[in-house]
Amino acid sequence: MAADRERSDGPDVSAWQDPTAYRYVVEGYCGETSLNGTWEIAVEDGEVVELTDLTGLYEPPEQSPEMGMTIAELLALAEEAEADGADVVEVAYAEDDPARPEVITVDYDTNALDDEMCYRISDYAPGS
Repeated sequence: MAADRERSDGPDVSAWQDPTAYRYVVEGYCGETSLNGTWEIAVEDGEVVELTDLTGLYEPPEQSPEMGMTIAELLALAEEAEADGADVVEVAYAEDDPARPEVITVDYDTNALDDEMCYRISDYAPGS
């Protein structure tokens, strides 16, 4: 029996619009994703232009902008997971900007291992 889908209160994920340029830190802390660890990501014109591993575990070429995701792309993952019937989809939003997510959690199947995605977003700064 699948668990009920969960969603935190807040605006629809489509409320977020990526600014022209911004930086943020994302911590991937569950499951097996390319963003496990702590990363600083710079975005310009809707594309990741810089990805820096803050944990010091990865060196170029293992660390490249193609590995990163914009905030809009992270939210799209949650939206797609919800549409696909994931058991858990939770998005918690920033108090100072109710459209900007601070935590995104997806668990496709609560009975499976390593299919989760958990992202904590911090240190958001518009501009470059």
